Amino acid sequence: MKGLFFCYLFLIGVWANAQEVFLDPKKDEIDASSRVGIVEDKLSSWSFEQIQERLFVQNKSKHILIPFSNHTFWIKCKLKNATAEPQKWVVRWENPLTERIDFYVQATPNGRFARFEKGSFREKHHSYIFENTPSLTLSFAPHQTQTLYLKVVNKRGIFSRLVLLPTDALERTKYSSIQRWSILDGSLLIRLIYTFILALFVIKDLSFKRYSAFIFIRTFSFWGMIGVLGGWLTTQPYWATIANNVVIFLSPIGYTFAIRSVVDIRSFPSYVVYLLRVVLGLTVLFALLILLDYQWYWLKGAVFLNLGTQYVLLGIIAVACYRRFRINWSYGVPLLLGVASYSLVLTRLLGGLQWAGLFEVALLFFVLELLFFGLYLGRIIRTYEEEQLTIKKELYFKKIQTNQLQELDELKTNFFVNISHELRTPLTLIGGYMEDLRRQSPQNQVYEIVSRNAQRLLVLINQLLDLSKLEAGQLQVTLRPLRLDTYLKTLFSAYQSLAESKKIRFTFHQSQEEVVGEVDQDKLEKIVTNLLSNAFKFTDAGKKVEVSVDYAVSNNRLIVSVKDEGVGIPNDKLAQIFNRFYQVERPNHAKYEGTGVGLALVKELVNALNGTIQVQSKEGEGSTFRIELPVTYRDDVSIEGEYPPSPLEWPSVENKIEKTSLKHDVDLRLLVVDDNADIRQYIRSIFAKDYWVVEAENGKIGIEKALEMTPDIIISDLMMPEMDGFEFCKRLKSDEKTSHIPIIMLSAKANPESRIESWELGADDYLLKPFQSEEVRVRVQTLLEKQARLRTYFSAAVGTEKPVTETEEASKERGFLRKLYALVEQRMSDSEFTAELCAKEMGMSQSQLLRKLKALTNQTINEYIRDFRLQRAADLLSQNEATISEIVYEVGFTNLSYFTKMFKEKYGKLPSEFSTQEE
Repeated sequence: MKGLFFCYLFLIGVWANAQEVFLDPKKDEIDASSRVGIVEDKLSSWSFEQIQERLFVQNKSKHILIPFSNHTFWIKCKLKNATAEPQKWVVRWENPLTERIDFYVQATPNGRFARFEKGSFREKHHSYIFENTPSLTLSFAPHQTQTLYLKVVNKRGIFSRLVLLPTDALERTKYSSIQRWSILDGSLLIRLIYTFILALFVIKDLSFKRYSAFIFIRTFSFWGMIGVLGGWLTTQPYWATIANNVVIFLSPIGYTFAIRSVVDIRSFPSYVVYLLRVVLGLTVLFALLILLDYQWYWLKGAVFLNLGTQYVLLGIIAVACYRRFRINWSYGVPLLLGVASYSLVLTRLLGGLQWAGLFEVALLFFVLELLFFGLYLGRIIRTYEEEQLTIKKELYFKKIQTNQLQELDELKTNFFVNISHELRTPLTLIGGYMEDLRRQSPQNQVYEIVSRNAQRLLVLINQLLDLSKLEAGQLQVTLRPLRLDTYLKTLFSAYQSLAESKKIRFTFHQSQEEVVGEVDQDKLEKIVTNLLSNAFKFTDAGKKVEVSVDYAVSNNRLIVSVKDEGVGIPNDKLAQIFNRFYQVERPNHAKYEGTGVGLALVKELVNALNGTIQVQSKEGEGSTFRIELPVTYRDDVSIEGEYPPSPLEWPSVENKIEKTSLKHDVDLRLLVVDDNADIRQYIRSIFAKDYWVVEAENGKIGIEKALEMTPDIIISDLMMPEMDGFEFCKRLKSDEKTSHIPIIMLSAKANPESRIESWELGADDYLLKPFQSEEVRVRVQTLLEKQARLRTYFSAAVGTEKPVTETEEASKERGFLRKLYALVEQRMSDSEFTAELCAKEMGMSQSQLLRKLKALTNQTINEYIRDFRLQRAADLLSQNEATISEIVYEVGFTNLSYFTKMFKEKYGKLPSEFSTQEE
């Protein structure tokens, strides 16, 4: 069998050696590639004499493949002049990137060969492809046969052809090819310059800039592939060849830019972004390895990296099509054509797709890429101009809308100021007359309750009036010298009696005595009194309130800190406590209910005085408010200010009303459970003549007294400390001793959920505040008439929908905000992403989304998107990975000056200053 095998090889070798190429002058070109013999010297150690003795295996393809290796390949070809006339033919090796190729030609009839050294490492590089194509001119006598040997050494895999041309046909072919390639190169150069100018001066769109970077890399990669770029850069053959190979394999960098112009990568999982970063890193690594260690395995690895990157791009676009992501086909179609072109060429370099016309197909895709990009470029420019026009229109209409809103705001402010003044007059009269009546009849508690609540309403109206003036810019700051130490000491001392009545330890400290500063006394008083009122309001008996004043004379600052040991504020609520009418929801703490105006007024007053306010709080441990105001201190300490009036004190009604009524002759017993003493006193006044009325301050005490006295009927508040009305009702109705007692729930909550939950827990009636005395009297009488029929356990189940708990509600809103965050992040770079589009993609109307977002974040839709983009811009600036202009368009702004203005308003510094500081 071995003998047959060697005979087979021998016959092949002889057959291959016997192949001759007949030179016919009637042909303009003869392709000898399929009629040559090839032998591989894996050790690159054979001499030319040894090669002549070797058996060559015929190449059956129309192309000659030299794979990635350090091996030497020998090619043998017999050429015969088939005419009786002498001829001159040019032998061309159709690959200008071949590193070393030596031609061995018979110089004499006796068999001696002459050697001609060619190749990119042997010949000086020129600037055009046809000037460095390895070629040799041969002269043939009539009917002469010559044997030609070629020695090829090339680390990078190549395809080539061995072509014979008559000398006169060479000139025609050469100039024809030069014309074709010149048109292609000229088109590339025009596209490169034009896109560069557009990206730099005209189209300030981030997607276009990214694709322009791809075009820049892609163009130079093509020039490296055809072997001309190295000749433009250096006259050293070795370095010119390396330069050509390096730029060929830099294409993956351009692909990572281009794919971001086609699709929004942020729509994909995070690992896709990491994969593209890995591609960038590997591309740079292979370029350095080729530059520093020019070996075939680095070149082959770079080819695989190029092909792999192209497949990744195709996969991303395919997934985007499948998931119906937004695809910009103006960039996508040229990119796909370019990927198809390079994929064919690189696959052939690895030995695949050995079809003879493959290079022409690849070139066709490349030309189509140029053509389609040119066609889409007009669409890109037109779209950009339309976007700019739309932005200008939006800015114009926004300006008009802003003016209209300002006018409307002024009208609202004036109306509010007028109505506030109208309310203050009757409230002042009511308060004055009630105060006179209270002095005349101190034993009548009704006068005292009316007077105190009128005063509270007047304070609230004054606060709202101040807020409206601040909002309209009508509240002027009036500075005058004031003896601060005396003034503040008097102001704080006025709260000592309030602290004693509530059994709260109250201390205040000043850093120094005898201090005079220029302040707005009225605003300072409102700031301090509101903070102190809040501190006492949220601090229980036995706890402490501390005030400290630091007169920082050295830097002209006044620092006031108010610290309490109250209920504290949850961390997730701290950012909202200064919002107008916002109140932290506190289950079982109805005694802390308020209007939500005080802290909003403090914040506005501090801002009006160019100061700052900070708050630190821990739920269950207390809060600390720190006010820092600019103050000009003076040396004259003889100045005195007006003493502040005493703060509004809240006399304890419990001290004037017995906890339980005296012995009555009546048999009916009524238990009133409410944490508000005024409400308990009012209900007592309604039923005192007909019922034995017993009071309880909260649900826990109410349970004890209900078990103790077994009342005939109970009137209970809903929101109370220690134990709320829900739990109170639940416990009584689940106890056999008290399950028969009718319970009327009192509440200011008018929502149906609270009524339903009360009835589900067994409440017999639900009465809204405020209520009329006759109404509550009739309801009590009606329930008592039914009491006989309701002695057994009763549990009313009205409705089927369970109210949403606070925790579930917060979770839903967090889910809503997460969805909105993801949407804005996805569309951040899209300058067309408006409030209307945002609402549409959220599945809501614009007004619905505006109201919901305003309630959750106190921002409009446009403000939310703008602040989101500004925050992302700040993050990118801190990373120093891109220029300010690139970041501006990446986050969706289209006007650099507008971005700079908004950025400075939000962060107090220019983007350039922010970036420098982060460094």
